[in-house]
Amino acid sequence: MTAPYPPPPEETAGTLLAGRVAYRQFVTGYRTGIEPVLLAACIQARAEEAVLEAGTGAGAGLLCLAARLPLLRLAGLERDPALAGLAARNLALNSVPNAKIIIGDAEHPPFRRCFHHVMANPPWHEEAASASPDGRRDAAKRARASLPAAWVDGLTACLLPRGSMSLIISAAIVPTWMAALERVSRPRRLAIRSAAGKTRTRWW
Repeated sequence: MTAPYPPPPEETAGTLLAGRVAYRQFVTGYRTGIEPVLLAACIQARAEEAVLEAGTGAGAGLLCLAARLPLLRLAGLERDPALAGLAARNLALNSVPNAKIIIGDAEHPPFRRCFHHVMANPPWHEEAASASPDGRRDAAKRARASLPAAWVDGLTACLLPRGSMSLIISAAIVPTWMAALERVSRPRRLAIRSAAGKTRTRWW
């Protein structure tokens, strides 16, 4: 969805990972939940590998990943300039090395074949769902029907051969995203981790 972004609101200071990570976010708009923490925890990356987070917001996912695996090369892609600036400040606040934030869209990323892993927490709700009066929150929550295919196309183009893509989505939209993934390349392995911590793995 296309959203006009309002001027950045005030910020609040907090922490992630029981105080290990200092984290600032906007008072209004999308507020970080548990999703980026869980997403960062499932990335199986090795030292010196490159990881991209699409729709990085204020950078919570990258910050949690850097806290767990400090030797990675990290990049965040965010289309809202105010959020991108906030993410960059959060990275600097935590002295995260080898990390950068780029203003851009997951559908048309400015990268090709340079990341070992891509991760994202895309919008979960349909465009027909109730709109939020806050432009930033609405952009983070609702998406047009073509978004899954567009994101998968764009993010797949960022991956090196044998790279991985990790998405945190609701169970209701798993079929839609699987269809989008299979349009590009049928996954050899699909691991579905539930909120209860259970993992189901399918191989092809």
